[in-house]
Amino acid sequence: MLKDMAELAPRSLVIGAIGWALFAHFILGPEIAVRVARADFVPACAASMRDTMVREAEAAARPAPEEAGDGARRAALEQLRRLRASPFMQDVARSGAGSLFGLGGMIEGTLAEAEREARAAARIRDAARDLLRRKTADALDAAHSRCGCLADTVIRSSSTEWAIFAGSLGLVTPDVVSDLGRRMAERQRAGTCAGLREDTP
Repeated sequence: MLKDMAELAPRSLVIGAIGWALFAHFILGPEIAVRVARADFVPACAASMRDTMVREAEAAARPAPEEAGDGARRAALEQLRRLRASPFMQDVARSGAGSLFGLGGMIEGTLAEAEREARAAARIRDAARDLLRRKTADALDAAHSRCGCLADTVIRSSSTEWAIFAGSLGLVTPDVVSDLGRRMAERQRAGTCAGLREDTP
């Protein structure tokens, strides 16, 4: 009877250990990995990604530095406006001499063209800002999904380490458990999950 017990005990221990290892690898490890990622790493990744995108959008929305000729052009247009409003030009316009030399029409035409160009430039700037806002909003919406995708790719590639962590009940902590954030950042820099949108399943 003792001999039967001795043979049965090791076999049941081996079967139990194999069962526990399979349970840790296929069920417990992935579940713990997902919970750890969702609790700590995905929110931190999404917050970091959002901060970066907001900084980049703010930098892109800043007005471009003035080109060398812009200041001189603006000053010349301001001088033309002052000339048009001056008492001398008012007298010339009333006397009809301005139309004789085309001076009045030249000033008006130049100012009208400058205003048309300024309005067109403002429309282009506004359209670019709207496009930037939409793209930033889409990217901000997708940040959480992209970070979840990054975590999933790291977890899938390190399922054995997560099984060891879960199977040992946390007594053995492989590097991937503490390095999950860094590994997600590496995948992000490599372009993994790029272009992912919020509605991606």
